[in-house]
Amino acid sequence: MLTAPLFVVVLLLTAVCIGGKLAEVGSVFLGVLLGLTLASTSLGAPILQALTAASSGFVDALSSLAGK
Repeated sequence: MLTAPLFVVVLLLTAVCIGGKLAEVGSVFLGVLLGLTLASTSLGAPILQALTAASSGFVDALSSLAGK
C-alpha cells in the first residue's frame, strides 16, 4: 500500500509537469500514475464511495425526470 505522502509527491509532480507545459502526451501517463497512487492510499475508498453515490443519484434523477 502506498502512503499519503507519496500521493502528495506524485500530485505535485503532476501539477508541475502539466502547469509548466512539460507534459503533453506524458500527462496521460502521469494521470494514470496519479490515479493508481490515489487508489492505493486510504483516501481511495471514500472517494470511490462518494463518486458511486453521486453517479447513482444522478442516474436516479435522470430516470425520474424521464419517467414524468
